[in-house]
Amino acid sequence: MTTKIKRTGSIAILEPVGELRRESSEVLAEALDKALALQGIDTVVISFKEVTALLSEGIRRLVTLRDQALKAKCRFHITDLPPDVRYTLKITNLLEFLNHVDVLNEIVEKKKRSDTAILKKAQVEGRASMPQAPTQKTTQKPEAKPAPAPAAPATKPPEPPKPEKEPDLTEKELQELIAQYLPGRMAVEVVEQFLKKHESVFSAPALAAAIGVKENAIRKVAAQLIHCNVLKEIAQNTYNYAPDPQLAKKLDSFFRLWHLPNRQPRILAMLLSVER
Repeated sequence: MTTKIKRTGSIAILEPVGELRRESSEVLAEALDKALALQGIDTVVISFKEVTALLSEGIRRLVTLRDQALKAKCRFHITDLPPDVRYTLKITNLLEFLNHVDVLNEIVEKKKRSDTAILKKAQVEGRASMPQAPTQKTTQKPEAKPAPAPAAPATKPPEPPKPEKEPDLTEKELQELIAQYLPGRMAVEVVEQFLKKHESVFSAPALAAAIGVKENAIRKVAAQLIHCNVLKEIAQNTYNYAPDPQLAKKLDSFFRLWHLPNRQPRILAMLLSVER
């Protein structure tokens, strides 16, 4: 893989070419280092228009690169995703996390408008801060001040809402749950369909249509979830969500954690490890 580096104003654009996997992702990381070293850069965009495949290690690298850019006080975006890459990032719930924008030009134009607005504001503030010509003072009779209104009784300010407690699954419990009951990202997507739509029964064609994959892939994952006692096959290629109460509670906790932005990258790493 090679990575082209382009610049538009304060935006650095990285364009990797080829498959994004463990070895080639190092090239992309080196390109990011070079981009962040450029003077005046405040936004980094990775364009996937010439990426042919995104593998597990490449996904991990993208999470790391995002964190590196934010640490350097730069905005981070991904754009121009081919359908396969978009689907991979969609089922891992990383499109929003990686600040996906459909096309590169949209990012560039938005940045231009933002920079123009900042420049105009600075010019207005600069004129406002210029010394004004002195004005002639006129003497006026002091007006009688009205009597102060009686002070309102002190009221206790409302207490801020308490932050919602995170589900109580430890790191070890998460790893065990994934290893035993959720064999990869597709399994997560399938189970989430039952929870999200509050349906206890789905057919393989319905799941395939909802997720956007082939029916064969659904049948393969369903067989794994049946073996794990998460699903039951109640008719041919028709499944019932039927974990025992204790497992159902743990799965509910898992999905609440899965949708927390600060926990999702770590959980994704666990899911990727069981797919290898």
